[in-house]
Amino acid sequence: MQRLWADNISHGKPGRFANDATLTIDCGNFQFVFQGMFKKQETGKGDGEYPWRIGMQDRSTPGRASCLSPTKRDGR
Repeated sequence: MQRLWADNISHGKPGRFANDATLTIDCGNFQFVFQGMFKKQETGKGDGEYPWRIGMQDRSTPGRASCLSPTKRDGR
């Protein structure tokens, strides 16, 4: 059973993991990094307080995304 980690995606961009400033995208190892959270976590929070989680999708996870780590501002 697949566990849902977000139901609200904000935005994302292609992963660029080279150690230079060329912004090269490796089509053979394409990765897409994005942020998401559960819609219910918006309640009572203002912009900049949302508990965004970072996700990444690559060619090995078609149709699925893996959660890298939660982004937590409150230290919990």
